Amino acid sequence: MADAGSVGAAVAAGHDAGSVGAAVAALRERLAAAGVPTPGVDAELLARAALGWSRGGC
Repeated sequence: MADAGSVGAAVAAGHDAGSVGAAVAALRERLAAAGVPTPGVDAELLARAALGWSRGGC
């Protein structure tokens, strides 16, 4: 899951700190702040890879 800083950012942004969505939202914000061109896509891909989830349902 997310580190304490990103969870804190998620809570401050109004996200539930205990959810994967909150971690992805916080990561998206951090990637955007770092200048990553596609922070939303990258945050989702990183979370899916970390959790072993596939978009294809296979």
